[in-house]
Amino acid sequence: MLAGILGIGGGLIMMPALIYLIGVPTHIAVGTDLFNVAISGLYGAATYSYKGRVELVAALIMLCGAAVGAQIGTVATKYVKGYGIRIFFGFAVVGCGVSVIMKLLSGMSPAIKPFTDRAATILIFGVVSAISLYILISFFKGVRNERAQRPSNKTNSAHAD
Repeated sequence: MLAGILGIGGGLIMMPALIYLIGVPTHIAVGTDLFNVAISGLYGAATYSYKGRVELVAALIMLCGAAVGAQIGTVATKYVKGYGIRIFFGFAVVGCGVSVIMKLLSGMSPAIKPFTDRAATILIFGVVSAISLYILISFFKGVRNERAQRPSNKTNSAHAD
Protein backbone atom coordinates (compact mmCIF):
# COMPACT_ATOMS: atom_id res chain seq x y z
CA MET A 1 0.00 0.00 0.00
CA LEU A 2 2.83 2.40 0.89
CA ALA A 3 4.59 1.71 -2.41
CA GLY A 4 1.39 2.47 -4.32
CA ILE A 5 0.87 5.75 -2.48
CA LEU A 6 4.48 6.86 -2.95
CA GLY A 7 4.60 5.66 -6.55
CA ILE A 8 8.00 4.03 -6.19
CA GLY A 9 7.03 0.67 -7.62
CA GLY A 10 7.66 -1.24 -4.43
CA GLY A 11 11.34 -1.83 -5.14
CA LEU A 12 12.56 0.31 -2.28
CA ILE A 13 10.28 -1.45 0.18
CA MET A 14 9.47 -4.92 -1.18
CA MET A 15 12.96 -6.01 -2.26
CA PRO A 16 14.60 -5.49 1.15
CA ALA A 17 11.55 -6.95 2.90
CA LEU A 18 11.62 -10.09 0.77
CA ILE A 19 15.39 -10.53 1.14
CA TYR A 20 16.01 -9.54 4.76
CA LEU A 21 12.70 -10.16 6.53
CA ILE A 22 11.45 -13.26 4.73
CA GLY A 23 14.81 -14.64 3.58
CA VAL A 24 13.97 -15.03 -0.13
CA PRO A 25 17.06 -15.44 -2.36
CA THR A 26 17.93 -12.23 -4.22
CA HIS A 27 17.15 -13.46 -7.74
CA ILE A 28 13.75 -14.79 -6.66
CA ALA A 29 13.02 -11.56 -4.78
CA VAL A 30 13.73 -9.56 -7.94
CA GLY A 31 11.34 -11.68 -10.01
CA THR A 32 8.67 -11.69 -7.31
CA ASP A 33 8.88 -7.92 -6.93
CA LEU A 34 8.69 -7.39 -10.70
CA PHE A 35 5.62 -9.63 -10.91
CA ASN A 36 3.99 -7.68 -8.08
CA VAL A 37 4.87 -4.37 -9.73
CA ALA A 38 3.44 -5.57 -13.06
CA ILE A 39 0.07 -6.41 -11.51
CA SER A 40 -0.19 -3.33 -9.30
CA GLY A 41 1.24 -1.14 -12.08
CA LEU A 42 -1.39 -2.38 -14.50
CA TYR A 43 -4.14 -1.44 -12.07
CA GLY A 44 -2.55 1.94 -11.35
CA ALA A 45 -2.02 2.67 -15.04
CA ALA A 46 -5.64 1.83 -15.83
CA THR A 47 -6.86 4.06 -13.00
CA TYR A 48 -4.67 7.00 -14.01
CA SER A 49 -5.55 6.52 -17.69
CA TYR A 50 -9.25 6.56 -16.91
CA LYS A 51 -8.76 9.91 -15.16
CA GLY A 52 -6.72 11.30 -18.08
CA ARG A 53 -3.47 11.57 -16.13
CA VAL A 54 -1.17 9.62 -18.45
CA GLU A 55 1.13 10.96 -21.17
CA LEU A 56 0.69 8.08 -23.62
CA VAL A 57 3.73 8.80 -25.84
CA ALA A 58 6.07 8.94 -22.84
CA ALA A 59 4.44 5.80 -21.40
CA LEU A 60 4.94 3.90 -24.67
CA ILE A 61 8.60 4.95 -24.85
CA MET A 62 9.17 3.82 -21.26
CA LEU A 63 7.28 0.58 -21.93
CA CYS A 64 9.53 -0.24 -24.90
CA GLY A 65 12.65 0.48 -22.84
CA ALA A 66 11.36 -1.59 -19.94
CA ALA A 67 10.51 -4.51 -22.22
CA VAL A 68 14.04 -4.58 -23.66
CA GLY A 69 15.62 -4.06 -20.24
CA ALA A 70 13.56 -6.86 -18.70
CA GLN A 71 14.77 -9.32 -21.33
CA ILE A 72 18.40 -8.37 -20.75
CA GLY A 73 17.91 -8.39 -16.99
CA THR A 74 16.31 -11.82 -17.00
CA VAL A 75 19.25 -13.35 -18.85
CA ALA A 76 21.82 -11.31 -16.91
CA THR A 77 20.64 -12.62 -13.53
CA LYS A 78 22.24 -15.94 -14.47
CA TYR A 79 25.64 -14.25 -14.35
CA VAL A 80 25.21 -11.58 -11.65
CA LYS A 81 25.75 -12.72 -8.07
CA GLY A 82 23.04 -12.01 -5.50
CA TYR A 83 25.36 -10.08 -3.19
CA GLY A 84 26.33 -7.78 -6.07
CA ILE A 85 22.69 -7.01 -6.73
CA ARG A 86 22.11 -6.28 -3.03
CA ILE A 87 25.14 -3.97 -2.82
CA PHE A 88 24.15 -1.96 -5.87
CA PHE A 89 20.53 -1.91 -4.76
CA GLY A 90 21.75 -0.40 -1.48
CA PHE A 91 23.63 2.27 -3.44
CA ALA A 92 20.45 2.97 -5.40
CA VAL A 93 18.42 3.41 -2.21
CA VAL A 94 21.05 5.75 -0.71
CA GLY A 95 21.28 7.66 -4.01
CA CYS A 96 17.49 8.10 -4.08
CA GLY A 97 17.53 9.30 -0.49
CA VAL A 98 20.26 11.86 -1.16
CA SER A 99 18.42 12.99 -4.30
CA VAL A 100 15.21 13.54 -2.33
CA ILE A 101 17.11 15.54 0.31
CA MET A 102 18.67 17.67 -2.44
CA LYS A 103 15.23 18.34 -3.94
CA LEU A 104 13.91 19.32 -0.50
CA LEU A 105 16.83 21.69 0.02
CA SER A 106 16.14 23.32 -3.34
CA GLY A 107 12.59 24.04 -2.18
CA MET A 108 13.87 25.77 0.94
CA SER A 109 16.36 28.01 -0.82
CA PRO A 110 15.57 29.32 -4.31
CA ALA A 111 19.18 30.50 -4.70
CA ILE A 112 20.53 26.93 -4.78
CA LYS A 113 17.58 25.41 -6.68
CA PRO A 114 19.29 25.23 -10.12
CA PHE A 115 22.37 23.55 -8.63
CA THR A 116 20.58 21.06 -6.38
CA ASP A 117 18.01 20.08 -9.02
CA ARG A 118 20.73 19.43 -11.59
CA ALA A 119 22.93 17.61 -9.05
CA ALA A 120 20.01 15.40 -7.94
CA THR A 121 19.28 14.44 -11.55
CA ILE A 122 22.95 13.72 -12.27
CA LEU A 123 23.19 11.64 -9.09
CA ILE A 124 20.23 9.44 -10.03
CA PHE A 125 21.40 8.97 -13.62
CA GLY A 126 24.91 8.21 -12.34
CA VAL A 127 23.71 5.56 -9.90
CA VAL A 128 21.42 3.95 -12.47
CA SER A 129 24.18 4.02 -15.10
CA ALA A 130 26.70 2.45 -12.70
CA ILE A 131 24.29 -0.34 -11.81
CA SER A 132 23.46 -0.97 -15.46
CA LEU A 133 27.14 -1.00 -16.38
CA TYR A 134 27.93 -3.47 -13.59
CA ILE A 135 25.14 -5.80 -14.72
CA LEU A 136 26.15 -5.60 -18.38
CA ILE A 137 29.85 -6.20 -17.61
CA SER A 138 28.98 -9.16 -15.39
CA PHE A 139 26.69 -10.49 -18.12
CA PHE A 140 29.33 -10.25 -20.86
CA LYS A 141 32.04 -11.75 -18.61
CA GLY A 142 29.73 -14.63 -17.71
CA VAL A 143 28.86 -15.33 -21.34
CA ARG A 144 32.55 -15.19 -22.32
CA ASN A 145 33.53 -17.57 -19.50
CA GLU A 146 30.69 -19.94 -20.38
CA ARG A 147 31.75 -20.02 -24.03
CA ALA A 148 35.39 -20.57 -23.07
CA GLN A 149 34.44 -23.60 -20.95
CA ARG A 150 32.39 -25.20 -23.75
CA PRO A 151 34.21 -27.80 -25.81
CA SER A 152 34.78 -26.50 -29.31
CA ASN A 153 33.43 -28.20 -32.44
CA LYS A 154 36.98 -28.81 -33.73
CA THR A 155 37.84 -30.79 -30.61
CA ASN A 156 34.67 -32.87 -30.94
CA SER A 157 35.29 -33.62 -34.63
CA ALA A 158 38.90 -34.62 -33.90
CA HIS A 159 37.67 -37.12 -31.29
CA ALA A 160 35.17 -38.53 -33.76
CA ASP A 161 37.98 -39.53 -36.17
